[in-house]
Amino acid sequence: MIEAGKTGTFKVKQFYQSLLTELKISFHKEIWHKLKVPKHRFILWQVVHSNLLTRDLLAIFIHLDCLLCPVCEFDLESHGHLFFACPFTKKVILEVTKWLGQFDWPPNLEEWLIGLKGRRNSLVTDIKSTVVAAVTYMVWCSRNNCAFEVFWEPTAVLSKRINLSNKARVIYLNHVKLKNKEKDVINLINNF
Repeated sequence: MIEAGKTGTFKVKQFYQSLLTELKISFHKEIWHKLKVPKHRFILWQVVHSNLLTRDLLAIFIHLDCLLCPVCEFDLESHGHLFFACPFTKKVILEVTKWLGQFDWPPNLEEWLIGLKGRRNSLVTDIKSTVVAAVTYMVWCSRNNCAFEVFWEPTAVLSKRINLSNKARVIYLNHVKLKNKEKDVINLINNF
């Protein structure tokens, strides 16, 4: 608070920022990267901030008969379970590795955030980051299908959708003015 009036004049912005206890978000550029499909970005942002209405959060406001994950029905549904521990998510990731190659899915949200902060800017990390956003989106859609439609799709189908959605985004971006580096990313994805 001393910094807000350090020069003898009170500065509201500095005072407000001194009251904030949360760390500044340093990975927003990674999440909102234009290579990602916009709806994938939005869901990824929500997951990173634990804002999706999973059953553990809904139970705070309303009574639910069942708090189990609607996808696997093994454990309490939470962000941590759905995106990191759910057997269904793990199967989707295994299917994706068949066409993408090996990539490390983080074991929990904290590791994920550390990975986002320490991200190197390269073609491979851009592609893998795009796939992570697509996996996150597709898992959330599968969860909603299981919860509301009592319907689920096989993991191989989701893997193919992830691949096709990323290719479609690349084709769309191919018609927009791109930098040379971004053109290399598009060529690399089109070869999958």
